[in-house]
Amino acid sequence: MRIFIALLVCTQAAAFSRRAPPTMSLLSKLRDLVKPNLPAPIKVGDAIPNVKVENVQHAYEDGYDPQEFVVDTASVLGGNKTVLFGLPGAFTPTCSDVHLSGYVREADRFADLGYDLFCTSESDRYVLGAWNRSLVDCCGLSNRNVRMLSDADAALTTALGLREDMGFGFGVRSKRFALALNDGVVTHVATDPGMDECLETSAASLLRVLDPRGAGASGDAAGVLAVAAAAALALLAFNPDLLDSLGNN
Repeated sequence: MRIFIALLVCTQAAAFSRRAPPTMSLLSKLRDLVKPNLPAPIKVGDAIPNVKVENVQHAYEDGYDPQEFVVDTASVLGGNKTVLFGLPGAFTPTCSDVHLSGYVREADRFADLGYDLFCTSESDRYVLGAWNRSLVDCCGLSNRNVRMLSDADAALTTALGLREDMGFGFGVRSKRFALALNDGVVTHVATDPGMDECLETSAASLLRVLDPRGAGASGDAAGVLAVAAAAALALLAFNPDLLDSLGNN
């Protein structure tokens, strides 16, 4: 019985440490979900599709009014090593608190591995610019390392086959994903379902794939604490007299 309790505690603590608080999943219950008509999802070995997006590279600067910088994805993502992560929408809780902010925090580690970071969303360039600037207030971060690509026409996410119906009030939009590329060819694909989860596509998870010897990103502090708490609870489960002995000291 004690073994069962210890395993249950460890499992729940680990799961909790990797999840953002669910806030939007109930919206998918208000109507039937639509399956968009898309090509097959991109896979390892595929080349990044060449479509036009808007480069909002300097939108973090105060007072900057983003102009229309149309670029080809084959050009900006086709050289050297790059990471492209996509998310359902700017200013949504998980996208702000976990997904984008996680990559901003870990940008130096990706740079050490030789990767340039790009974030895409189906939000327009003005929304992405405002969202990027808001990171200072919401997360205490100034982003100068993750380049923002506006895919307002959904040309990129459609070509990638990575769109999903997020439910009532949100509709079909970019799926949460993360791609690692080398010279424009995909070397790793990760996706998460819905708008709440950011597990496989997080900066910490991708770093564990790209740099397994350096596993355990600094942004995973919550996970470390949760595992430590689970270990302590497991120890107490196996040694119920330990708490009494500690209290007597």
